[in-house]
Amino acid sequence: MSILLWPLRAAAGVIRSVIKPRSAPAPSRPAAKATPGSSAPVPRAGKHDAALTDLITRRPGLTVAQAASELDLQATSLYPVIRRLQTRGTLDKRGRELHPA
Repeated sequence: MSILLWPLRAAAGVIRSVIKPRSAPAPSRPAAKATPGSSAPVPRAGKHDAALTDLITRRPGLTVAQAASELDLQATSLYPVIRRLQTRGTLDKRGRELHPA
């Protein structure tokens, strides 16, 4: 009886290897560089950082929606920019209003 089951066991191994292929590692983004003297990485500058900083410097107190409208962007695309600028200490968010730090 074991002679008859051998082809089925071999076929099961082949099927498992086809169903669960080994995945290649995902490509990684380059890590943010740490500043000299600290181990914490500094977030890299995004393409909207300077534009948002200039806008908030000229017109403090804008909301995210107003800033997005001025920059012709979706408001949701500005939230990571705002977090990054807050981390750097460039921007201060008070309630809904954005102010230069």
